[in-house]
Amino acid sequence: YQGEIMTQEETQFIIKRYTFIDRAITVGDEELNFYVGNRKNGITITEEVKTTYAIIREVFDAETNFWIKYMIRRILRGDSDVSIMRSMPVMKNAYYARKQRFECKVLMCCIAKGLVDYSYILSMPID
Repeated sequence: YQGEIMTQEETQFIIKRYTFIDRAITVGDEELNFYVGNRKNGITITEEVKTTYAIIREVFDAETNFWIKYMIRRILRGDSDVSIMRSMPVMKNAYYARKQRFECKVLMCCIAKGLVDYSYILSMPID
């Protein structure tokens, strides 16, 4: 993530790389470089990234359902979808539906905080 306006893909990226971002914010780094396999990735820790990071924590803290909170904790820890599904009493479709609703809730909170551009929202497909 490098920009100022958040998109759905960028919020999903922040969720997916949450453990790396958490470490960088805790230490106070402004640039984050990490490897996934043999590929080097980088993130600039902007105010938007910090706000999205805080939103993710708030969504996690507000969740009351044990299994959903468990799922979110494992996603944020960087566990694979297969590993999480195997440890939960849900089918594959139900897991992915819940994960998508979590990501959507984070995006809606980003919209409420003014991190998502109106024209981007209009350009999102309805399928």
